Amino acid sequence: MTFTSLSVLIASGLTLALRNAAAAADGCNAIGKAQFACVSGNAEDLVAIPGSDWIVISGVMRAVNVKDHTEASLFTTENKHDKKLYGACPGPLSGQEMDEKKIRAHGLNIREGKGGLHTLYVVHHGSRESIELFEINANGKAPTAAWLGCVMAPPDAGFNGLAILPDNGMAVTSFTRRSMGGFRGEKGKMTRERLTKGENVSEIWEWMPGKEWVIIPGSEGPGLNGVEASKDGKYLYASAWATGEIIRYTRGQTPPEKKVIAKVDFHADNIRWQPDGALVTAGQTGTVDEVLDECLANQRCTKTASSAAIIDPVSGRVREVVTRYPSNGDFDLATAALIANNEMWVGSIGRGARIGRFPLQ
Repeated sequence: MTFTSLSVLIASGLTLALRNAAAAADGCNAIGKAQFACVSGNAEDLVAIPGSDWIVISGVMRAVNVKDHTEASLFTTENKHDKKLYGACPGPLSGQEMDEKKIRAHGLNIREGKGGLHTLYVVHHGSRESIELFEINANGKAPTAAWLGCVMAPPDAGFNGLAILPDNGMAVTSFTRRSMGGFRGEKGKMTRERLTKGENVSEIWEWMPGKEWVIIPGSEGPGLNGVEASKDGKYLYASAWATGEIIRYTRGQTPPEKKVIAKVDFHADNIRWQPDGALVTAGQTGTVDEVLDECLANQRCTKTASSAAIIDPVSGRVREVVTRYPSNGDFDLATAALIANNEMWVGSIGRGARIGRFPLQ
């Protein structure tokens, strides 16, 4: 070994030691291959704010800086209601959200704007079932939000992931109908059995300004979860949670052409475009019952693990970055991923309040 290579090795080791020491000092120490960004609660979905070092995270809607891991609340009472696009919305959020100064979010997506102003789309399950829209201002030291409007959900849809369409439209997955009783406990046993068999229990809904929600004909799937759209809106890409398939739907024809473009060996949850045109997804390994009932509902997670992958939507090539990272008391049930600072950032819905940071392999 040369002196130069030894110096590099020592420097690399020192950098890693300092990083681990800093993490340990704030109670956010590494576990196995994972470093962490410790936040105020788990992050079910992640989306980058364009042109900034910030990502929006769901659970409670907030932003975290990918460089220094500081957190900023995106709670807002500022009202910029866009009545032209969202005139049917009954008004801003109220009640529990305002009392607790917390906006609860599920699936996320963001439409890039100009001058550091972007539109954030939020699947919302709090005081009402809706899609809430916010203007995100990324020009300050930390991003801020202003409420723009809402689109009320159809009565029986169980919205999950959201894709942005041209002309201010959106497409949203309904993982299961609310009338099916969810997927936990005894009430959800039938749904879990159907998911285990890979049966279609989901569909994709579409909304355009001035129109009502409609189910895209032929969009049914086995536990449709994350969804993204091509920039021109011609294609939708949805993750079939039950089977690990990434399905491409062709819009504008009835029924839409449906093609499996890739398959992962875990339950693919949210999916997200990356700047280079790749899709990333994260999810869980284990049986349907082990993930949804034993771990999610009862916190018995010894049989589950988390994985994440990069997918080429053209070739279907899958590059697995996180492979069966074991569940632990601080991180389990991965649900979302994106690439930042040459790391795979992975959100979760399980125990703990951490975002996993895994080296790109």
